[in-house]
Amino acid sequence: MLQMCLPCCQHSNFPNPSEFIGVVITFVETVVSMFPVILNSFVLPAIML
Repeated sequence: MLQMCLPCCQHSNFPNPSEFIGVVITFVETVVSMFPVILNSFVLPAIML
């Protein structure tokens, strides 16, 4: 499936499919690591009120 995707990815604006996947993975890891902070700062005060 990845080999089928490679020709169309080369014609699109992405510099490299693997680089794009790496950026997505780092973005997801950042969101997941920030999730407890967001939970503590927004959800818990709302429950307390």
